[in-house]
Amino acid sequence: MMTLQFTRLVVCSIALATVPAAVRAGQAPQDQPAPEEVRRPFRGLFGAPPDLSRRHSLIASASLFAAYDDDVFADHGVSGDTLNPGDRRRDGIYSGATAGLAYSRRGDRVNAGLSADVGVHKYKDRDPLPGYRIGANISGSLARRTSVSVAGSAGYSPEFRLGVFTSPASPTGFQDPFTTVLADYDVYSLAALRTSAGGGITQTIGRRASVTASYWLTNIDYTDDSFDYQSHSGGLRYTQRLTRNTGAHLGYGYATAEYSQRVELRPLNVHRIDAGIDYGRALSISRRTRVSFTTGSAIISGQGETTGRETSDFTLYLSGAADLTHEMGRTWKALLSYRRGIDAHEGFSQLFLSNGLSGGVSGLLSRRVSFGSGVDYVVGRVGLRSGAHYSSVSASAGVQYALSRSLALFGRYLYYKYDFDRQVAVDPRLPRSLDRQGVRVGLSTSIPVIR
Repeated sequence: MMTLQFTRLVVCSIALATVPAAVRAGQAPQDQPAPEEVRRPFRGLFGAPPDLSRRHSLIASASLFAAYDDDVFADHGVSGDTLNPGDRRRDGIYSGATAGLAYSRRGDRVNAGLSADVGVHKYKDRDPLPGYRIGANISGSLARRTSVSVAGSAGYSPEFRLGVFTSPASPTGFQDPFTTVLADYDVYSLAALRTSAGGGITQTIGRRASVTASYWLTNIDYTDDSFDYQSHSGGLRYTQRLTRNTGAHLGYGYATAEYSQRVELRPLNVHRIDAGIDYGRALSISRRTRVSFTTGSAIISGQGETTGRETSDFTLYLSGAADLTHEMGRTWKALLSYRRGIDAHEGFSQLFLSNGLSGGVSGLLSRRVSFGSGVDYVVGRVGLRSGAHYSSVSASAGVQYALSRSLALFGRYLYYKYDFDRQVAVDPRLPRSLDRQGVRVGLSTSIPVIR
C-alpha cells in the first residue's frame, strides 16, 4: 500500500494548490457539486490530507520496505545480448527506502505547491540505485476572468521504465511511470535526467464559455546513450456550456516528439482537431454515481510514420474518453475509465494507437485499516498502417494498518505484464514480453509538520 499512500500525499498537496477559495470555504462553485474532500471528509487514523481551511501545509513522509519480484523475462534470458548481466532486473528479494516533502500554499488569488522525493533500491549483486524528483506549480488569477497556471518537474532515474497505460487523471491521457521514485516498472539500467515544464492561460467569456491556451515541453537526457528524447505539445481550445450537464468544445493542438541526436529517425507529429461533446451528470437521486465522457479526433501526418521517405498523407483517428465513478458508504469509492487515444512513447519510433480500460476500488475497512486496488488493461497497435499489435496489463492491491496517526504498516501485491508483436521495432535491450509479480511489505510514516 506504500505506493498508493506515498503518491497520494504528494499529489494531494499539489492538487490542493489549485482549489478555489470558495471550495476551501466549503462551498462549491455555481452549478458544480462540492469536491469529494468537502463532501466526504477523511475518516482514517493515518495519512490525513491537509486541512483545506488553512493557508499552508507541509507534510513529511518516508517508507522502508522489503520486496520480492519474479521477473520471468530475466529468468529466461530474453532481455537481449546488449545488456551486461548486472544491468538487468532479476527475480529475488530486494530492499528500498523513500522520503519526501510536500508543501502547499493556498491564497485568495495565488496558490502554489512544491514537492521533493528521493528513493533508493538495493538489488542483489548490484550497488544501491538512487532516484530523485522535484516538482513545483503555481496558479492564480491575473484578472477577474483570466487565470493562469504553470508547473514543472525535474528528476533523475537510474533505470528505464516502460509504462504504456492510460490515466484519467493525466492531462495527456496516459500514465507517466516516472512521476514516482518507486521502481515498480524498472526494466534495465539506463540513467537519465528528465525535465518537463508547461502551463496554460484561461479566459472566461460570459457565464458559459471560455478559451484556454496551453503548452508543455518534456526533455530527456541520457547519461550514456544517444537516444535523447524531446517532445512538445500545445493547443488552443474553446469550450461552450450548452446545458447544466452538457458542453461542446472546439480547438486545435499540435504535438511532436523527436530523438534529437538520431537524424535517421523522423519526428512523430500529431495534429489534434479537438472537436466534440462533453457530458457529465449524476445518475442517481443520491448523486453517488456520476458518468462523464468526451470525444475528439486527431490527424497524423505521414512524415512521422517511420524512418522511411516523407509523404504528404494524413490519417484521421477518432479519440474519446469516458469515466464512471460510484461512492459507497462514507469512504469507499469505485472508478472505471475508458480511453481511446494516440500517443508517442519514449523508446519507440512509431505512434501508439490504443484502447485502454482502467478501474479501481478503495476505502477504509476500519479507522485503522485501509484498502486500495487498481487495474489497467491496454490493447492497440504500433504504427498507423502496420499490423503490429501490443497489449499490457497492470494490477495492484494493498492493505495498510495504522499503528498511530503518523506510522503505518503496509503490504502490497503487484502484477505487471506486456507483450509486443515481432513486427514492432524495439530497442534491443528491451524484452518484447515481460511477466512480473511482486510483493512489498514495510513501514511508512507521514508527519504533518504544518497542516
